[in-house]
Amino acid sequence: MTLAQQGEPGLRTKMTLMHPSTELDKESCLKYSTIVLSRTIAASLQALPLQDLETTSKELAEYLSSEFECP
Repeated sequence: MTLAQQGEPGLRTKMTLMHPSTELDKESCLKYSTIVLSRTIAASLQALPLQDLETTSKELAEYLSSEFECP
């Protein structure tokens, strides 16, 4: 989230994200932050009641099929 919202994260954030690796280049950090975020989202979705999961899935499908453009 830090990488997506704040631009350039601090060294401590990078070190925490990449532990135990010391590869702190931007590409590696983006790759691993994407993995962490996607796993966090997947776990959150699994915890939803089935009805809420169906609603969320429907809303996401509608959003993805719309002509919305990111700013």
